[in-house]
Order: sequence, then structure tokens, then C-alpha cells
Amino acid sequence: MTTNTTVLQWGIPILAMLVSLCRDRLYNFSDKLYFYLTLLISSWTDKKQRRSSTVPIIIVSVILFPLVLGIIAVASALAIPLLPLFTLPMVLFSFPRPLRSWPEEVGASANSCPDTNFYKQLAPELSRALSSGFANGSLGKLFC
Repeated sequence: MTTNTTVLQWGIPILAMLVSLCRDRLYNFSDKLYFYLTLLISSWTDKKQRRSSTVPIIIVSVILFPLVLGIIAVASALAIPLLPLFTLPMVLFSFPRPLRSWPEEVGASANSCPDTNFYKQLAPELSRALSSGFANGSLGKLFC
């Protein structure tokens, strides 16, 4: 009897990666759904956001909820942000943007000041002195 299942063929690492991807997308979906429902509820409960067209928009949102749910599912699957249309409970896809952005290239520090040059010159010399001191056993004492 041969067991030719997908689980045995793919192996644990690939299955773990797929499970973590599904879990991430599920959390992304729940976050986007929570965002949409918060937007929908706050458009009615917050008096500053309430307009004369709020009730018809809420009714249209409830009627078109399967479409909105599809938009949220596609946005979660592709990991793209949602954009509320004029702060109304109607959402569109937004331009995908990076999760993180740094002002400089990777490895460069954004915290630079005039003292940075002194530390850049001091660090190699200090690390050489400390490493030779630790290797010789002349740095540090153990107290028993």
C-alpha cells in the first residue's frame, strides 16, 4: 500500500509556510472587516460624521455587503490597503505601498549627528582592544 498524499510529498516546512500564509491572510481579512464595520458604525454614531446621505449610504452598504466582502477578501489576499471613499463606509482598493520604508539604504542609520563620525572611528579600535583583552583573560573578573 502506497501513501502518496500531498502532506507527505510537500513536507512539514512547506506546509508550515502555507499554514502561516493562510493565518496571516485570515488576520488581515479580519482587520479589514473590522475597519469597514467601524467605519460603517461610526458614520452613524459620530454626530460630526453624520450627513443627510448617511442613512441611504448605510442601506446601500448593507445591500451590497457581499460585494464589499468580496472587495475585502481580494484586498486581504493581495495584502493591499483599503481606501474609504470620502470617509464614507464605501471602500476601494488603494495603491499598494511598502510595509516599511527607510530614508536611507539598508544598513545606514537614520540617527546621525555630528558625533557619529567620532563613534565610527572609535568603534573598530575599541572592538579590537576589547577582543584581545577578552582573549588574554585580562578583562573581567569572576566573583564567587
